[in-house]
Amino acid sequence: MPVNAPLRVVQWATGAVGRYALRSVLSRPGLELAAVLVYDRDKIGKDAGELVSLPYAGVSCTDDPERVMAIEADCVLHTPLPSFYFGYGLAAAAAHAINAIPAVCAAPPGVRTLLDLPLPTARARVRIR
Repeated sequence: MPVNAPLRVVQWATGAVGRYALRSVLSRPGLELAAVLVYDRDKIGKDAGELVSLPYAGVSCTDDPERVMAIEADCVLHTPLPSFYFGYGLAAAAAHAINAIPAVCAAPPGVRTLLDLPLPTARARVRIR
């Protein structure tokens, strides 16, 4: 790949973090949006730019992971909400994360981020005197 060629990026999920990442990909020279995977049925078929209040991007959103993984890309930004956010519990969150990893890593070589890993949470009581 020539040094000046744009990096082709897949945006996997478009929640709060995903929309921020998508907006950044669409706004930065040197990055080219290759595909967008969505979980919300209302977003299927919409243009990626529309999701983040930017001009037409020419990339339609899909809910088909196989279609997304078939697209040649240099980077997959994997930003779904952790499963435990929906009340599935830590074990289900871990299973969801583990099941997503092979699909993301099976894509063509490149940089990938995996954010759907369950993180332990702790609650602390703070006493103000």
